[in-house]
Amino acid sequence: VWLDGGPDRGGLLALLIHHAVVDGVSWRILTEDLAAACDAARQGRRAELPAVGTPWAAWAHGLAEAAGAPALAPETEDWLALLTADHAAVAAPLDPARDTLGTVRTVSVRLEEAVTEPLLTAVPERFAAGPDDVLLTGLAQALTAWRGRPEPVLVDVEGHGRAEEAVPGAELSRTVGWFTSVHPVRLDLGGHDAPGAGSAAAALKRVKEQLRAAPRHGIGYGMLRHLDPAAAPCLAALPGAEIG
Repeated sequence: VWLDGGPDRGGLLALLIHHAVVDGVSWRILTEDLAAACDAARQGRRAELPAVGTPWAAWAHGLAEAAGAPALAPETEDWLALLTADHAAVAAPLDPARDTLGTVRTVSVRLEEAVTEPLLTAVPERFAAGPDDVLLTGLAQALTAWRGRPEPVLVDVEGHGRAEEAVPGAELSRTVGWFTSVHPVRLDLGGHDAPGAGSAAAALKRVKEQLRAAPRHGIGYGMLRHLDPAAAPCLAALPGAEIG
């Protein structure tokens, strides 16, 4: 939408795109291309934009083809084992009569730099981990305290989804679209639920190992669950995570 500010104030181009078709990387691509196009228009020349490596449609078809490849089939057993292991113990402490979409609420919390700085730097560096590892460890510890027992919990973890290795030869650095991936993780503190720094360190190391155990960072789960005719019914029949 072009918002005209009048002859003395110029105008403003407002670009609105639904999140279902763009992710964070897509906005960088689009704004850089838009800036280059505007610059070319001011100079009276045709915009020369960099080529797109793998178009979105080619990526989608490539995922479907790769999902049925024999190389991915062995992962099915890994995901089935994770989703069926001690399933009675991995359900979240939710009340199906109360914890529904109709009762969803938003809680906003502002964290000071004294909390966020170690989360983003010192703690991940010390344990060769990422901030997501630390946050998921905190979630596992919070659930343990809530339930009063250190049983495993099944959690769906979302990733950025631009996993080029999923489709041989894919190049996604300039591909616009909504890339995402979701896979289940079984968070098991293994009894490391006592208070104290030593317990927290042991819990973080354990959770980090569980997250790293997902084949190819979990990208294969969604391919098998939604695109493989053989594996999809088996995975769909199992109860999924109640926490995302």
